[in-house]
Amino acid sequence: MNIKYYITTIFIISSLDLFSQNLIEGQIIDSKSKQPLAWVNIGIAGKSIGTVSNNEGNFKMEINDKYNQDTIRISMIGYKERLFKFIDFKNKIRENPLFKLEAEVMQLNEVIISNNNKQEHILGNKEFTNNTVYGFQSN
Repeated sequence: MNIKYYITTIFIISSLDLFSQNLIEGQIIDSKSKQPLAWVNIGIAGKSIGTVSNNEGNFKMEINDKYNQDTIRISMIGYKERLFKFIDFKNKIRENPLFKLEAEVMQLNEVIISNNNKQEHILGNKEFTNNTVYGFQSN
């Protein structure tokens, strides 16, 4: 009788964690062109929990309620990242599952490539031979 009680208790406790999962679905687009953005990162900041948008900018992920106080980060190179508290993120998705990212221009420092030392480097085989064989291995 005790074993049945323990097994039932373990089953109920483990299934409670499943009910606190949130399936989150949305789409990410460019704020100006309204075109979907592929390969945008969506996840909990500082944790290895998240997903990436597909070619149409759509994403799906399941996140546990225990992350309600954590921050969701939406980021992509060339765009400003957006941060949300997870609880606010869930509320926004219920209202409108569309997220707009603004392009961000990044000014990079100039890079100059030069060969001031004028040294020659030979790559590959450094030995020479007068024997050369040409042909095919099979007909």
